[in-house]
Amino acid sequence: MAANIESVTQSSGETLGQAGSVSETSDRLREEADGLAARVRDFLAAVRAA
Repeated sequence: MAANIESVTQSSGETLGQAGSVSETSDRLREEADGLAARVRDFLAAVRAA
């Protein structure tokens, strides 16, 4: 029983760490997408102005 609890505790810790990593990666992707969207808006504005 104690071994099972230890295994679940370890698995929970690993899952939490992976969830944090996924969260950090999604934050970086959101920042990149926002930057790309801004560049596209700037490009389209320049094309319209030309």
